[in-house]
Amino acid sequence: MGVAPAASQSSVADAVAMLMLRKSLDLQQSAAAQLIASVSPATRAPEADSTLGKHVNTYA
Repeated sequence: MGVAPAASQSSVADAVAMLMLRKSLDLQQSAAAQLIASVSPATRAPEADSTLGKHVNTYA
């Protein structure tokens, strides 16, 4: 056994590791895109002259 087979195995292992990293990042990107797409749009704020939320009725 010489140095060449060890170097070849190392480069193959590095290539496999890079492919696995790319696959993992692609899956994370897909999951993030689905999560962002599932978020409902923000609701509109009430008008300035609206009375909604300006008075609190409390009862004991």
